[in-house]
Amino acid sequence: MSKSQSSKTNHLVFPSGRTVKACRNDVKKLKKEALSSGSKLSTSQALDIMAEKDGMPGGWHKAIHQLSMGDTAVNYPVTVLYSPNGKYIHQLSMARARH
Repeated sequence: MSKSQSSKTNHLVFPSGRTVKACRNDVKKLKKEALSSGSKLSTSQALDIMAEKDGMPGGWHKAIHQLSMGDTAVNYPVTVLYSPNGKYIHQLSMARARH
């Protein structure tokens, strides 16, 4: 995916409440952690792990497609709770809560 294509999806939000851009930024950290523990992780493997970690199993490509199509609101409802002062308190994915 080119940078212009990826910038078009940066605003999309995973069921975890994290943006695509935030997940992409964490890929470098994940790869570095894997390398420091003695294993090598490709960028595509790291992206797949991030997608699953943030509530969308099936790989990064499938997750981005579903997020782009707006399919996740039905499949992965998320409730985010904030305190009266606007600070993040808790997030609950209904799909995970049922398991």
